Amino acid sequence: MIGVENSSTIGPSTKSTTVKSRFRDALLETWVFRGRVPLLRFPIPLRLPGGGWFLTYGDYIGFSVFCRSIAHLVLNKPSPGEVEFVLRFLGSRTEPVTVVDAGANQGLYSIVIARRLGAKGKVVAFEPAPTQYEKLKRNLRLNSLSNVTIEQYALGSANGVSEFHERLDHQGSYSSLRAQAPDVTARERLISVRVTTLDSYAKSVGLPALCFVKIDAEGGELDILKGSEGVINSARPLVLCEMADIRTAAWGYRAADTYDWLTVRRYSWFSADRDGFLEPSAAKPHYVPEENLIAIPDEKLASLSSLIYRVHDSKGRSH
Repeated sequence: MIGVENSSTIGPSTKSTTVKSRFRDALLETWVFRGRVPLLRFPIPLRLPGGGWFLTYGDYIGFSVFCRSIAHLVLNKPSPGEVEFVLRFLGSRTEPVTVVDAGANQGLYSIVIARRLGAKGKVVAFEPAPTQYEKLKRNLRLNSLSNVTIEQYALGSANGVSEFHERLDHQGSYSSLRAQAPDVTARERLISVRVTTLDSYAKSVGLPALCFVKIDAEGGELDILKGSEGVINSARPLVLCEMADIRTAAWGYRAADTYDWLTVRRYSWFSADRDGFLEPSAAKPHYVPEENLIAIPDEKLASLSSLIYRVHDSKGRSH
């Protein structure tokens, strides 16, 4: 899940090998237990690094936000690198802009971005899963954000209505248009959701000055991009995308295919360090564990050079 934790440190595929990891797993189980007890299911509001509040429930994303908040409060650790980059990038914008949050989940990215944009921009957040959609609305109300539009659609490559695998309990963040990998074990509810392409949405509603798209769709990233080709070609937004073979397998493609799709359309890929600065990310045949990568249109590289490492110093670090 983008902006939260890498699957090597949290999530259904975690395998503990150290005392620290075992302690973390025990803490995770305790946290998730909250969601199983009716009297303990109330959300705990936590302050996000950089500002804003987030209602944390007894689920994986709530636990991850809890860990991040404590790390920031006690150890002054920053947000994940890709979040830091987004804050730097959007902080440099002076004109009104639009950001799309595809797979908004409970609103972590929408909150951070909307707060950074303020009156000079807006966020369009797409979240089809009913349980996550309700939590998203609560989080936006808690932060009194009026520059976020919530759309209860799944984004895809074609318009219509589709079967949707909604995961319940502690793994709601893994809900998807496709059945999930065996590592996702929470109860599942099959529902129908509305699907739209981003191109169709842009034509009917409008996405003025679109500058950034975040896509985290549990394997459906390439499908969303295919339904966004018009927007990609015309607006040329930056794209933040989860790359995870374990999630794309159910869709019948590799995460590397997502990389290639944007590369062909004159995008270059980067990873973000902990401070939010970018380093080139070469193509890989497999993405195991997952990675969160940022794609930038080639024609915008020069204007963003201050955020991209280019040369190496004597210690081998890029600058």
